[in-house]
Amino acid sequence: MGPALAARMLEHFGSVEAVICAKEEELTQIPKLGKLKAKKIREAISKSDFY
Repeated sequence: MGPALAARMLEHFGSVEAVICAKEEELTQIPKLGKLKAKKIREAISKSDFY
């Protein structure tokens, strides 16, 4: 994930916490973020110690 996508995610969800808690389907609502990338983001978050 690059800085442009990170910025779009923060703009869409309003906070880092909301991005971390977002479901795969919610992530796909972000422009230029497809199902595959949403799945990879969710997998990366679930494997981390964010929460």
